[in-house]
Amino acid sequence: MSGCGRNRSGSVLLACVLVSLCGQFCCSGRAEGQQPRAADVAYDSLTLVILGPVGPVMVDVQISVGNRAYRDWISGLLARVLDADADGRLGAAELSGLSPRVRAFAGITSAADFPTGDAGGLSASQFRSWFSARIPRLLDLVAQPQPADDAVRLVALLDLNGDLAVSESELLSATRTLRFRDLDDDETFALAELMPYRDPLSQDAAVRPEVLSLPFLHVGDERSVADTAARLLLRYGRDGVLPAATLRLSGAAAEGHLSDDGLRAFLRAPACHLVLKFRLSDKANLSDVEAFPAPGADTFCQVEKVGRGRLMLKLDGMRMQLVARGGGANDRMMSKGYIGQEFSMADADRSQELSADEFSGLSASLARAGANLEFAAVDQDNSGGLSRKELFRSLDSEQAVVSGRVEMTVEQSGRTLFSLLDVNRDRRLTRREIRAGQSVLRQFDVNADGLFSELELGTEYSLSIGLGRSEYRRASADMAMNAAMMPGAADAVLPGTGNLAGPLWFRRMDRNQDGDVSPREFPGTAVQFQQLDTDADGLISSAEAGLAGSGKPAAADTGN
Repeated sequence: MSGCGRNRSGSVLLACVLVSLCGQFCCSGRAEGQQPRAADVAYDSLTLVILGPVGPVMVDVQISVGNRAYRDWISGLLARVLDADADGRLGAAELSGLSPRVRAFAGITSAADFPTGDAGGLSASQFRSWFSARIPRLLDLVAQPQPADDAVRLVALLDLNGDLAVSESELLSATRTLRFRDLDDDETFALAELMPYRDPLSQDAAVRPEVLSLPFLHVGDERSVADTAARLLLRYGRDGVLPAATLRLSGAAAEGHLSDDGLRAFLRAPACHLVLKFRLSDKANLSDVEAFPAPGADTFCQVEKVGRGRLMLKLDGMRMQLVARGGGANDRMMSKGYIGQEFSMADADRSQELSADEFSGLSASLARAGANLEFAAVDQDNSGGLSRKELFRSLDSEQAVVSGRVEMTVEQSGRTLFSLLDVNRDRRLTRREIRAGQSVLRQFDVNADGLFSELELGTEYSLSIGLGRSEYRRASADMAMNAAMMPGAADAVLPGTGNLAGPLWFRRMDRNQDGDVSPREFPGTAVQFQQLDTDADGLISSAEAGLAGSGKPAAADTGN
């Protein structure tokens, strides 16, 4: 298996909902046996670590746009936008058209950061070479909204040590871990109580999962190397070391164990199991993706082509659909149309120009379209009014950065820990359901390590990699997804006392209608509770209540 380390610049860590991923290291070269790279296609590359059910999968993700490397493509797009006179060169006045947002993106803080050209300015190729070297990030990670019923990621709530899995001890501690989420203090945990940041008036709205709960890590600068090494040790290691065999290396490299230092050294120049080639297009329906497993990796990594721009991966049996999404030109066109309408509405005096006051009313719409513009910077002729041409030129510059960034959108589906534990489907977890969870989950412990990850539970992922979208376009896509989701009540469904089993006194004591009477619900003494709780599990069941006063011995007393 060939090494895959190549220097890059950037900074990284998956954080919150939208996280900028940067890189200094990536998979270099091609896995042995991989098809040769087409001569007319160039790629930028990044390293992605997927935390699989059995072990991590090291992936070299290669990205091109229009058969050019990502950084070269976005630099060329920006050069065309800035070249107002279309002479193929960028003079000082044209370079000054870089907006504050574009300057911040490329780390330009002063005039000294600009390259020195000849009297005629920079050629397009000179600008592309200079600007490409200043682009720090390759990828943004976005978690796709989910239906409300599937949004509770119980693994993330119970995962106290951050290894993306739940141990038996963490499951046994679930009642205590979740105690502050029992908002109605009824000793059960309803679906609505476990949802993050829920609005009581919109219980059925889609929920965007936390990015940190996803099993995808980007290896970039030293900080991300350290963070990834720590996550691997938590997920797959024992006693502070990781068996080298877990990394699925070959030969002598697979022997022994790796400490934190050894893992960091490996991650700086990892051996990749899989190469993914994303050939993106600025036009819709022309993007494609290919996958090339390294020799020997086909035992745990199977690839199936399901159509243009779509692949199905199976990593240790975990299903993962890959989608190459293009169409950045369409997004920019629609955003420009949106701003054109907003321009007309803001132009109160119908002068076909916006004053500073009129422009201020357009700032929120511009932000949704991916532009953060100031009046003085857009009014390049200092006339005190902005024409559509001036506004659209600055908008094009801003959108070149937004649409030039690459997004990886992740959507989760399949089984969840909550759905497996909620055996009676009443949208809440009782103490008895949580305690019975160990026996329920053991059948899903693929590698028999006593840990239950969502990957082992049957969670599936869909990864879509494509050109960046503005907030306006992303919000439109989210609204369409919300409209397609079937609405349903997100509150717990209580059975009612008439449907509960056991004697009348027991059903009246069972105030939360979970089928058990807890010590807090029981009005008698502790001694009386212990007498009724024949199996000493801390709960009186309907069966135990039925034995009270019957004269029959409890099952625990008969040895049955």
